Amino acid sequence: MARANKIGNPFEQSFMFHMIRDFFLLLLLVATAAMGIRYAALRYDYATKAQGRIDQAAQTVYPILNRKASFNLNATGLQPTLGSLNRDLEQTVDGLR
Repeated sequence: MARANKIGNPFEQSFMFHMIRDFFLLLLLVATAAMGIRYAALRYDYATKAQGRIDQAAQTVYPILNRKASFNLNATGLQPTLGSLNRDLEQTVDGLR
């Protein structure tokens, strides 16, 4: 009898265990569904818009890099010009972020 009073009603103990277990399983299910929806939205955004972003960056940055490379291949004495190209490149890259 003393043991039954210490443990409590077996039905109540079982009910509480099942309620707590069901709560955490439901919480896990909802979190998984939310993360899955976010992942699907991210993949869709990447698949539809990423190529346009890459093309825009390439059209903006590559001409500046080509000018800088051509100046590097030319004769010396172009340091002020290279400095302005570096500033242009940094501003362009910062604008793309």
